[in-house]
Amino acid sequence: MPFEFASPESVGIPSSSITAFIDRLKTEKRNVHGFMLYRHGKLISKCIAQPYRFEDKRHVYSISKTFTGTAIGFARDEGLLTLGDRLIDIFSGSAAENISPNLARMTVHDLLSMTCGHSDGAEEDMMRASDGDWVRAFLAREVPHIPGTYFAYNSGGSYMLSAIITKLTGLSMFDYLKPRLFEPLGISGVTWDTCPKGINVGGWGMHASLEDILKIGVLYLNGGVWEGKQIISRDWVKLASSYKINEYGYHIWRKEHNCFGAEGAFGQIVIISPDKDMVLALISEDNSFNFLYNAYWYTIYAAAKNNMNTYRMESRFRDVMTADDVLPENLNDLAILRRKEESFAAMELLCGSYGSYHGRIIPKDQRAKSVQIAINGDISEFTVSFRDGIVETVRAGNGSWVRNHFERFPKDQIEYLAVDAISPVSLGACFKIEGDKIYLNVQCTDSPHGFRYTIDLGECVIQKTRECPGSLTEKIEFQLEK
Repeated sequence: MPFEFASPESVGIPSSSITAFIDRLKTEKRNVHGFMLYRHGKLISKCIAQPYRFEDKRHVYSISKTFTGTAIGFARDEGLLTLGDRLIDIFSGSAAENISPNLARMTVHDLLSMTCGHSDGAEEDMMRASDGDWVRAFLAREVPHIPGTYFAYNSGGSYMLSAIITKLTGLSMFDYLKPRLFEPLGISGVTWDTCPKGINVGGWGMHASLEDILKIGVLYLNGGVWEGKQIISRDWVKLASSYKINEYGYHIWRKEHNCFGAEGAFGQIVIISPDKDMVLALISEDNSFNFLYNAYWYTIYAAAKNNMNTYRMESRFRDVMTADDVLPENLNDLAILRRKEESFAAMELLCGSYGSYHGRIIPKDQRAKSVQIAINGDISEFTVSFRDGIVETVRAGNGSWVRNHFERFPKDQIEYLAVDAISPVSLGACFKIEGDKIYLNVQCTDSPHGFRYTIDLGECVIQKTRECPGSLTEKIEFQLEK
């Protein structure tokens, strides 16, 4: 069921504090694509930047890990495993004959808490495994630290948790979660990348909507209860969200103000605030996590009326404890907020100068052989011939975003840790012409990533900049054919 939408004042938050949050993001030039704010059982603010839509399923990177940790929670609740189970017992046929003492000690707990004993992440080594056996590649790695004592963020360990679910149930982790989590929460259309053996990658690769990730936050806020039903045990929620090491729990980060939640690369955030009975889900392409959190702490969080602790109490007490939080409605401030939400933007929508142009450029680039440019008024087409034989046409609008979808596209040029170099990609594009320069903005709608291109037909140079703040501009020379 969709969330009930209400005014911020009805749940004890001034509309002006959310407006201040939006203004702070813009003043600090944070590249936020959208957010949803939930309190006391209601959705009170939501906004999305074009060309995104609320229903878009985009790569949420390491927010995937919290869903993976939740799968382990279900398996524990069902008695399929214990947190003390050793990897070498679960995968007895995949480890080398000579098992090191530290590998022999590694447990499910160690994977969940990022203390498996590796010095760094194992995922890139696993992805390079010539036989596609990521489990064997993980178990073959040196384990220099005693498991449970050394924190090293490790998406490879998250993959192993997914592999454990598959080993114990015969199901992919996605299929295991479907009746237990996705269907009860009304989450559909989610996809999850897999390794060559068909195992969900666990630590990343999940494509979900903004509302989908808000829902996992609400589930944890409510102690595992969803619409009055205990979906996952309250014991697991408390255990997973409690401090283990280095501000980390079980695939959940601990934060200031007794908050906890999920994080994904490039600024994907679910922040659960039990003392305020509140969840913020935010998507962006901005790695400045501290700035994003501070914007929340000093505006919305600071202004939210009263304190409580929801995930450690019985949900039936919520109505009693929140009854006095209602503030007088402020229709003027609410109207200002709703206008800010409606006009929320991230990457610039290019518009204004346009005309006609037809030409072909030959980039001095490793990936593209040529780009055929055809501009007719307020619509342009950029037909890219890639060196591996793929030819795709990106359509762009002047003063409007044109959404494109490609079944075969070089995704490894766009996305970090792309499991498949060639796979489906969705994006929006807009353009304008000024003199001998063509400006093209491209925003992927199935991931956080955006790119700005300036095609200088006079200097025969393309300037390419990632939309993520602080990214360097790449210059690509080309030859011009007309």
